[in-house]
Amino acid sequence: YYYLCDEPECRTVSPIYLKHQYDLIKALDPYHPVVIVTRAPENYTQCADILSPHPYINPVVDAKGRRTLRSGPMTMIRQQIQMVLTAGKGRVAPWLTPQAFTYSIADLDADYPTFIEFRCMIYSAIANGCRGFYPYLYFDHFNSLDLRLGCDFIYETLASLDPFLLSPAQPCPVKVDAPENGVDVWIKKVDGKVL
Repeated sequence: YYYLCDEPECRTVSPIYLKHQYDLIKALDPYHPVVIVTRAPENYTQCADILSPHPYINPVVDAKGRRTLRSGPMTMIRQQIQMVLTAGKGRVAPWLTPQAFTYSIADLDADYPTFIEFRCMIYSAIANGCRGFYPYLYFDHFNSLDLRLGCDFIYETLASLDPFLLSPAQPCPVKVDAPENGVDVWIKKVDGKVL
């Protein structure tokens, strides 16, 4: 694939410029996808075949030991994936770049995502139509036991679930009672087995 740009919205790279680059790449090599990692996927749907938003959760722990997600609730994963699906009109594949590091270089209260938080990012994305992952890890994720062991565990688990994740079978309809923010639910039946 071609990695066209990382966070173009943070670098004031115009979608018009990226569209010209995208068209040039596709004219020369129509067989490899073009990827953009972005915080504003709705602006770049004409510039890539794969958009990988990174709605980082930014966990922090205050002086009293209270842990919160500075960026907001985990539902933002759902919102970003659905934004790619809606804005891309089915032409652009939604991927996710989950947070597997800490912003401690800029925020003394920053902490690493826990294994549970990391797993929630991954499975929320899948339940909402994510088709791939673009892991971005700072070297320091090894400082977190949760991430040092958890990242490999989760990615190996996803590899073992390939028959379900890659199957063209549509997820089964499901109805759940849930809080106002809802819950992410995904059920798929493949070759007589249910996930």
